[in-house]
Amino acid sequence: MEKNIEQYMSEFLANHDRQALSDDAAEQVVGGELAGLFLNGKFVDEETVYNLFLNMADLYGYDIAANVFCESTGFSKVEINKAHRGGASDKENMYCLITQCFTTFSKIEGGGKTF
Repeated sequence: MEKNIEQYMSEFLANHDRQALSDDAAEQVVGGELAGLFLNGKFVDEETVYNLFLNMADLYGYDIAANVFCESTGFSKVEINKAHRGGASDKENMYCLITQCFTTFSKIEGGGKTF
C-alpha cells in the first residue's frame, strides 16, 4: 500500500467518531450485534468501513480504493471486477464491493453479524 493511503486510513480512523476497536474489544463483540471488519488487524464497525472506503473511492478512484480494501480485509481481489458496474460511479462500485464483502463474510461466519 502506498504510504499516503496508509496515512489517510490511519488519520480517518483516528479522527472518526467511532474508533477502531482493540483485538480484546473485538473478541467481546463476536456473536453480538455489532457488525464490522478487521482492517489491518483492527476491528472497525460497518458504518466506518463504508465511510472510509467510499471517501477513499472519491479521493483515489475505484481501482485504488478497491485494491486497498481487499488488501486490508483479506477479501478476494477477484471480486473487484465482479463488483464493478459499467456506468456506475466509483462510489457506487465501491459500495457494491463492500456490500459483497459483508455478504460473503456473513455466509462464511454462518450468518452472524460480526466478521
